[in-house]
Parts: sequence; structure tokens; C-alpha cells
Amino acid sequence: MRKDQILTIVSSLLLGYLLASSLNRTSSGQPPAPQPAAQEVAIWRYQATVPTQGSYDGVIILTDTATGRCWTHGNFQGADWVALNSPADRK
Repeated sequence: MRKDQILTIVSSLLLGYLLASSLNRTSSGQPPAPQPAAQEVAIWRYQATVPTQGSYDGVIILTDTATGRCWTHGNFQGADWVALNSPADRK
């Protein structure tokens, strides 16, 4: 390719970028985009799962949906709840 062809291609790409970026701006008459509403507190914060098949049959798995923490309770664990913590805590 010759220099003038390369210069024409580069300048047209640059001009297209400048036009696209200038046309992408919001106008002064356009109302601003609505802001997201404040996140409401979940009514059902805890979720209980009771598997009915496999090796976890009869175990209750309790999950705190706000923090991601989990606890289990079942026959083989005794009378206490066992904390599994949150998957985000495991690094």
C-alpha cells in the first residue's frame, strides 16, 4: 500500500471515531436517565433446603441469602447446627 492510501484509511477511521463519540452524547434537552431505586430488604432472607435423595437425605441446609452463609442440621451431626460459612469466604 502507498502512503497516501494508509493516510486516507487512518484519517477516515479517526474521523469516524470522533463523529461517533460526539454523536453519542446526551443532549441538553434530554432528561437524565432514572436512577436505580434503593435495594429493598428481602422479606425471605433465609432459604431452607431439604434434599430427599442421596447421601444428604434428611439433612436441612439453611442459607442466609443476604450474606451467603450456610448451616446444616441432620441426624448424623447430632443436635447442633454446623456452620459451612460462605463460599465467598473460601479463597
